Amino acid sequence: MQSPPPLPPPASCLQYRAGVGTLDYTSAQYYLVTVSCTDNKETPVTEVIEVKVIPNSPPYFIPEDYQYVYDLMDSGAPAGQVVYDVDAKDDDGDDVIYSLEVLPQSSASHYKIDRATGKISTTVPLKAECNGDVTFRVTISDGNITAAPMVIVMAIKSN
Repeated sequence: MQSPPPLPPPASCLQYRAGVGTLDYTSAQYYLVTVSCTDNKETPVTEVIEVKVIPNSPPYFIPEDYQYVYDLMDSGAPAGQVVYDVDAKDDDGDDVIYSLEVLPQSSASHYKIDRATGKISTTVPLKAECNGDVTFRVTISDGNITAAPMVIVMAIKSN
């Protein structure tokens, strides 16, 4: 019986989590991390790894405390009508990329978000919407870090 092919080396990732501490890029552009591995039978193997710090702060919603919003949409809104404008910022000047999840799933094709501006608009006239309210989960990213979603519940008011 032939032995299986060797496994590729595992990918390594060392991440700094915001809020756990502070890194000051102007003070230290890299750190030396000592890693030691052993199988408890042989002498441990020790390696020093240089970790380069790349400054990057996560994007955030404006205002920052907007994690949950309740708003109204007009049932007479035509296709293409902007129903909500999500605003976000990245202090590093990175482009903010917006993405949208719509709940219930049956309404997902009725709305879209402009990935560059955060404007949520209808793709059909709202009179075609069968649900009395819709939930938008908007996620923002700078291409490296994705922020927790903003939840927007939109009730559809009748005219």
